[in-house]
Formats: sequence, structure tokens, C-alpha cells
Amino acid sequence: MYRVVHPNRQRAFTLVEIMIAIAVMSILAAIGIQAFRASQVKHQFMGEIEECIGAIQDTANIGKSCRFLEIDNKFIKSREGEKLAGRVKITKPKDGHITWTIWKNGRRVRGGFIGGNYSNEVIIEADGFSARARQGSKIQQGAALEISGDGGSFCIIYMPDGTPLLGGEIAFNLNSSSRSIRTITAKVSSVGRVTTVTK
Repeated sequence: MYRVVHPNRQRAFTLVEIMIAIAVMSILAAIGIQAFRASQVKHQFMGEIEECIGAIQDTANIGKSCRFLEIDNKFIKSREGEKLAGRVKITKPKDGHITWTIWKNGRRVRGGFIGGNYSNEVIIEADGFSARARQGSKIQQGAALEISGDGGSFCIIYMPDGTPLLGGEIAFNLNSSSRSIRTITAKVSSVGRVTTVTK
């Protein structure tokens, strides 16, 4: 007896083929979701850094509105003070953020954070006067930008003419598993402006 096969009849997928297809789609989806999340973190990191860099320039403008600069009841009229020529590394606390704060006349004016789902660090290469051992709240009748984290804090004090009491570079690093994903470097000139930004 002959078996009649209908010409329009199609062979169905086997269970193994369906499972293989589902496995492949799951792997592709996992890779896509991971890449999307990494892209989100990078985008968030870029936005937070740009806000901090803007705060550096804002602090210079705030400094111009101050009549004089007083630190711990001592008037500072020149670039005399503690000298620092070295590297300061500030890391993100565990499950925390690197924070930055603008101080004016000992009061917090504005602040933000550098967070994300990855580890972060700020490396400051400074040359000149440093108020690393001071807090922004100690600055009276003046302006300061304070960056702090698990590795300590660093305070950039601005003169009444808007110039900082130091010059140097600030590097913001985004790391994942001890691998640098993104580094942004901002060079702060002696006139209080961010002259170069390398991304």
C-alpha cells in the first residue's frame, strides 16, 4: 500500500529544534541587555562628569562675587599657603558615590555625585596651594569646590577674582573589574577655567 503525502503539508519543528532556537535567542538577549546596561552606565557617567566640570567653572564665577577670602579666620590675599605637587586619589565608597560640593561663605550652595553601577575614582594632579586638609565649610567669605569619597577629600579654593589657588588636572575614571572603561580628564588652568577636556 502506498502512502499519500499531501503536497501542501509541511514538516513541524521538533522539540530539540525549538529548544535550540530558544537557547540561541536567550543568549543573544542576554548579550544585548548587558551591552545596553553598560551603555546606560557610560551615558550616566558622562552626564555626571560634565555636571561636575561645569561646577568647577561655576565656582570660579561664585568666587568673583566674594569680597574677600578667609580660611579659619585667616585672610588669604596671595597664593601663599600649603604647597602640594603630587597626586591625590579619591575612590568611591562601597555602595556609595563620589560627591562634589560648592561652598560659598561656609554654606553649601550646590552639590552632586558621581555614581553608577561601576567603581569610580577621581585622580587629582595638583600644583600650587592646596586645602586638601580643610573642608569647604571652613571657607568663610569665599568660594570652594570640594570633592570627596572613600579615599578622602580635596578642596579647590577660589580667590575673589575667580582664580583657583592651584592648577592641575582632574581625571575621572569609570572602572569595571579592574578594567578602565572610560576616562575623562579636565585641566584646570590658573585662571579658573577648564582649558581641555579629554574623553
